[in-house]
Amino acid sequence: MTAATALLGEAPARIANVGVPGFADVPRTAGAEVAALDWRPPAGGEPELAWRLAELTGHAVVEAANREAVSRLLAVRPVWTDVLPAREALPALDERVSGRRLLLHAGPPIGWAEMCGPMRAGVVGAALLE
Repeated sequence: MTAATALLGEAPARIANVGVPGFADVPRTAGAEVAALDWRPPAGGEPELAWRLAELTGHAVVEAANREAVSRLLAVRPVWTDVLPAREALPALDERVSGRRLLLHAGPPIGWAEMCGPMRAGVVGAALLE
């Protein structure tokens, strides 16, 4: 039995990965079924066009879809099956298994040289205090 199976039960986890393809690797390695959705920010990042899209939020069709989405989110009934250290649930976090150290953050994979100052400070703080 894998750590993911121990955590989630016998049925394989079903995950939708939106955007960055690399985020799907660890769950897929742990045995999850991952559906990759190729999503990009609306309007190709063009602020004026993005604003026009944002103005559609009052549209009846959009509002109905949002109500349905919220309804589905609220109808979910999670089941707590176990508590495990992260390295047991996700083998990629265990240096002894993966052969490397991994620090997770809120964003896509990024090298130290590309990180801004506040992000570097957060990484250093996490490494020292977590």
